[in-house]
Amino acid sequence: MRKQEVKGADYLKMEKNKMEIESLESKMLVANQSIETTTSEIIRLRESELFPQLLELVAGLVQVLPSSFPSASSSCNILM
Repeated sequence: MRKQEVKGADYLKMEKNKMEIESLESKMLVANQSIETTTSEIIRLRESELFPQLLELVAGLVQVLPSSFPSASSSCNILM
């Protein structure tokens, strides 16, 4: 827009560009808010559901591995 102002561009073209820029800024703001909401939900799910499930899975593996693979006993002790 600054280049258009320097060149003395048509007022209507400049206004049209200004409106398009404002529209794009608005769309970017909405997209940014959507990204923030989605990110917050992903973090919430990770903390409230996925992490506890991962801990449960590892605990189950620690119990199962020694009986399945006696040589894995030392690895299980490290995990605990």
